[in-house]
Amino acid sequence: MRPSGKEGKSQQSAEIRKIFTDTATRFPRDFAKQAQHIVAAHRPAGLPEKFQPLNMSLSDWDRIQRERQRQRQEAEARERAQQQQAEQQRLAREREAQTSDEQRKRNEVTEGQKSVQKLENEMRSTPLPQIAESIKQQWQAQSPNVSVTLTWVREPEVDIWSDEIRDDSRVGIKLSYSHEEFVSYEGSGHYEGEGYVTDYEGFTGVSTLPKVLVIGIGMLTNYDFLSTEMVSSAKYNERVRCYFVKTNKGGNAPGVTSQVRPASNPVGIPVNYPNSLQKFYELLDDRVNDLAPSKVIPEANLRIQASGIKAHEEPKKGFWRRLFGA
Repeated sequence: MRPSGKEGKSQQSAEIRKIFTDTATRFPRDFAKQAQHIVAAHRPAGLPEKFQPLNMSLSDWDRIQRERQRQRQEAEARERAQQQQAEQQRLAREREAQTSDEQRKRNEVTEGQKSVQKLENEMRSTPLPQIAESIKQQWQAQSPNVSVTLTWVREPEVDIWSDEIRDDSRVGIKLSYSHEEFVSYEGSGHYEGEGYVTDYEGFTGVSTLPKVLVIGIGMLTNYDFLSTEMVSSAKYNERVRCYFVKTNKGGNAPGVTSQVRPASNPVGIPVNYPNSLQKFYELLDDRVNDLAPSKVIPEANLRIQASGIKAHEEPKKGFWRRLFGA
């Protein structure tokens, strides 16, 4: 006999109470297992054993959201910390590199000063200062109307690298005077030199040009040696202490401001080369005769006369006139 609806509900309620009572007895304080047991007891026929209701409880959804939010916040915090650490490391490397570079530059200045002082002491121990003074007096006597100046010049130049110290320091005595010369340059353009920028035009006229002779001691490579024989006496590109002569025959090159290195490469004779001073005197004598104002100025006057331009005629204004100080 099938129970009535009321009796069926009563019987079902009794079964449910029994399940809850048994569950509480078997798992007295384990509420998660109690829930699993109750669900398993009421699982419909054919429903997978591991099936879990999607909405067992709203508290599960809140818990999962809170947990995921916590994980995201922790991940973001770790990423920020890593970024901050990387930035701090980058700034530290930059500060270290800047400090190292500043120290390297200070060391270069210090070593450069030591080098030129050593070279100057060596030069003063030779007859070169007296020879320079003698050349000045000789030029002045030959051309009384020309003002010849004599100046000591020092150029410390030391570069310090991680695996090399390169010393290109030089000291010397500069003899110089000015004279008028016919100058002609064609074309126009834009020039950016040492400390200035200018547009220039072609120039034809008479300008005042400097003549410079420098004698000294400095560090040169075999590229600057006087002869092939001397070149073979040193390693390629090796810095060697040399006596040198330097001139600006033909005028200064645009932008060249160095006093010891005006316009052209020096010609050197290694100090330790056999009979180096004797060979240097021979080289110097040739340069002194080539640049003597008693020779240079008459030849320049002939060129001016041949041009048909008067010596003090106002030339066309342009870059070259400003460059040579006319």
